[in-house]
Amino acid sequence: MLKSGLENPFPPKDMINKVLVIGDGTLANEMAALVGAKHLSAETAAQPDVIVEAIIADRKKKIETLQSLSRAYPDSLILASALNASATEVASWLEQPNRVVGWAMLPPIEKSKVVEVSNPRGLQDLAGLDRAKVFFESLGKEAVMVNDTVGGVLPRVVASLINGAVFAVMEGVASPRDIDQAMKLGTNYPHGPLEWGDKIGLDQVLGIMNALHEAHGERYRPAPLLVQMAQAKRKFYE
Repeated sequence: MLKSGLENPFPPKDMINKVLVIGDGTLANEMAALVGAKHLSAETAAQPDVIVEAIIADRKKKIETLQSLSRAYPDSLILASALNASATEVASWLEQPNRVVGWAMLPPIEKSKVVEVSNPRGLQDLAGLDRAKVFFESLGKEAVMVNDTVGGVLPRVVASLINGAVFAVMEGVASPRDIDQAMKLGTNYPHGPLEWGDKIGLDQVLGIMNALHEAHGERYRPAPLLVQMAQAKRKFYE
């Protein structure tokens, strides 16, 4: 069982004023813009109340960054993206697991009404989770509690859909544009899967799929074309 390093280490719930957002793609950029629009600070602060992490493409960088930030800001709540690591795994990297809450969303986040949140497994201290809910509510998002797994719910499903569409392109089923048109008209999705992949960032989708593949095996194997396009920094719609 994970044990709390501190008893209720966070400031009062109405005192979330300083927020540090750090990441490597569209999700982090959009979160920083949303935080700025809500008049919180998205810049490095002497002691941020909340650290929002969204490093998706590079797990090694994610580990190193979170460990460094945890040491530099020992009193901050850490909202760690669950897109490529569960909150339980992230907590195992740090000395104070009660400071970690997992969160999951996908771009475009401005129109999204929901954010998934999760507590590390075995952690009985809910102070961090309560703080996370208050923070996301201040951004106009409803925080929905989910079981702690890599990828969450929406990111897992959408990334898998995108990966399947990339396989379809590879196998000559249809052109990217026709695949997207068929999916939009057939399912009423707001975006076709390949268009959505471009919006998220194919390197970010690959980061999610790599983590799912490592955790759950062959059914989440990234399409070779997705790997190549992410490496080449290409999009389906240039």
